[in-house]
Amino acid sequence: MARRQAAHTTGTDEVLEGASEDRPSEPGPHASMVKAEAVRILYEILDELSDDQRAVFILAELEQVSGPEIAALLSVNVNTVYARLRAARSEFEASVARRKAQDGWRYR
Repeated sequence: MARRQAAHTTGTDEVLEGASEDRPSEPGPHASMVKAEAVRILYEILDELSDDQRAVFILAELEQVSGPEIAALLSVNVNTVYARLRAARSEFEASVARRKAQDGWRYR
């Protein structure tokens, strides 16, 4: 607030609005490449899950849908949703751990 008042008194409001600290800077080529690689790996890991596990995992973890809502969407028992989610999370974590181990070995 004090910065805003100081800017107003010096007549530089327009300049400060254009250089807002709240606005993220444009990602560079390296950041874009890292993000693209992470997305590629995510899709590879998701492809390793069964169709049922993948559907529940995506709805719960990525879309933030609740267990009962997933059960209604997929027309399955809520306990089935939680069992599939538990199995999917376990497989997902195991796949991430394998990839980390491979990368650690590769860069040593």
